[in-house]
Amino acid sequence: MSQTNISGSKQRKIKAVFGNIVSSKLATLDGEEGDRLLSKLELLRESIEPFIIGVLDKHSRLVLPKLKLVKSNVSLGPVESHDPNAFFKTRPGLFVTDWFECLFLWEAKPVTNLGPVSLSLYEQTEDMSDENARDELPKNHVFEDPSELCARLEQMISKQWNGEKGDLPNDGSEIRFHVSYGGAFVRRDVFNKRWFVGAFNHRVGGWIKGTRVFSRN
Repeated sequence: MSQTNISGSKQRKIKAVFGNIVSSKLATLDGEEGDRLLSKLELLRESIEPFIIGVLDKHSRLVLPKLKLVKSNVSLGPVESHDPNAFFKTRPGLFVTDWFECLFLWEAKPVTNLGPVSLSLYEQTEDMSDENARDELPKNHVFEDPSELCARLEQMISKQWNGEKGDLPNDGSEIRFHVSYGGAFVRRDVFNKRWFVGAFNHRVGGWIKGTRVFSRN
């Protein structure tokens, strides 16, 4: 029998559940028929109990997810045109990190006539690595084209250029978006009154409780 890391108290509770099921089924049976049923149920319990305990242990993260859905439909309208290298330059109101330039601007290209898109917003309920967060997000959460993501970032930042309320947090907290190889994050630099745009490799580092992340729908 394989060993699990589930606590002894939880194992006893699981066993008690099986015991209650067996007792209830035997309540109306007596004699040889009841003995035969008891033997069969006991064999069944012995064969499936380790499997159930193992499944609960292996997938305990899924039972208590670390990402909370905040909003399921954040709608962004169409984009007529966008040139990432023209917009993402450090200047008054915007700071663009070298890492963002390295990960995005070398590949992102001008785009035209982007249609509307719907996003979902999630919040971390505890500290976690980016890889674990991606495991909990929908499979299609990434922006397949970094050019589109750059266009959406310009779209959202421009609407809140002076720190107005909107889809992006304006309180200094970070919010991130994913592409296949990593992602971008945005935060409002309240002290310097500008938007800060950075990038990350999803295999490195993690994010603190309360950090928010956008997912494509």
